[in-house]
Amino acid sequence: MPRQDTRWESEGAEFLTLGNLLLEKIPAYKTYTNMPGYDLVATNPELNTSAKIQVKSRWKTRANGFIINNFGCDFVVIVKLNRGSQDGRISPTPPEFYVIPVATIASLPRSEGWGKISFTSITDMETYKNNWSQISNFLINSAKWEIILDVGCEGGGYKIEGTITSDAWQFRLVSNSMWSGVSETPIVTSYEGSSTFQVG
Repeated sequence: MPRQDTRWESEGAEFLTLGNLLLEKIPAYKTYTNMPGYDLVATNPELNTSAKIQVKSRWKTRANGFIINNFGCDFVVIVKLNRGSQDGRISPTPPEFYVIPVATIASLPRSEGWGKISFTSITDMETYKNNWSQISNFLINSAKWEIILDVGCEGGGYKIEGTITSDAWQFRLVSNSMWSGVSETPIVTSYEGSSTFQVG
């Protein structure tokens, strides 16, 4: 059976990923074709941060892995297009998206020559499915946060952190509890009129 040409489907996988990012309210755009290392760029305009995303798609349903040889990105989005099989014996099903940090991908074993990674080598792969919040959190945490106020208490503490952008300061409250771990509030531009920084 001749090698299948899946160039159009690969392009479609990039646009599907772009659409998912926009639906998750993550501003993003597609790069020029064949940009080394990444295909999309996600941004946080308020914090002036960005994330490079490489899209790796598989046409066939039940594909067992993917090839990667360039790690010049922040995230790899694996798109299982699930288009069935070339012989028509397997019917197509909806696409699946797996959002994985590039450091995790780079740590996995690859075959010699082709650089293929088996899906079975990705621990807890289902936890990455549709996990778009990893990218939005990365964009927030990539900003240069400064500690404005640090208050310690028994079992944890609170910090107000700020970052300066081209427009104004942005603030967030970071709480650290020995019972519930670390959590962060949504970003605000001022303390006045916001219930975000209420603690207790």
